[in-house]
Amino acid sequence: HLTLVPYIGTAGELKTKPTQHSVNKLREIGIQPNILLCRTDRYIPPELKGKIAMFCNVDKDAV
Repeated sequence: HLTLVPYIGTAGELKTKPTQHSVNKLREIGIQPNILLCRTDRYIPPELKGKIAMFCNVDKDAV
């Protein structure tokens, strides 16, 4: 599943909520992604990948 992880300049951080909502919408129709491709213009730190993996119920190596 391809998803956006936007950088919010005023907050100075990447936001994972759009990814979480997107995966939740897929789950509502019976689709559980096994891999997440995250689009962003910045490096995603390992702890943020872990957060995405935890909240989206995918393996950390699949983010």
